[in-house]
Amino acid sequence: MRVGTRLGAYYFAHFAYGGAFMAYFPLYLAERGLDAGRIAVVLALPQAVRIFAPGFWGWVADRWHAYRGVVVLACSALVAGAALMPFAQEFAAIAALIALMSVLSAGGLPL
Repeated sequence: MRVGTRLGAYYFAHFAYGGAFMAYFPLYLAERGLDAGRIAVVLALPQAVRIFAPGFWGWVADRWHAYRGVVVLACSALVAGAALMPFAQEFAAIAALIALMSVLSAGGLPL
């Protein structure tokens, strides 16, 4: 498969995930009993983490020459986090999982 096709597929998957996440995740959290303020906090965590995390992952990738490894880690973190989400029952657990997913996945798109 050509590099352009693989890159296009990666971007499609990344932004399709982002679109579905922002559209349906608040509804999922409301169904789980979170109020509007807590939902807003959970949805703000990825944006707050992306202030510093991409720079960190860029430094890691440059230092260890592990560009592909960081992208694989980012994709794996998103899949693992999505799989663990039904098991997070309390607000603190949901927020911690989203924050961890955001830190681990923040390096995938810039690299």
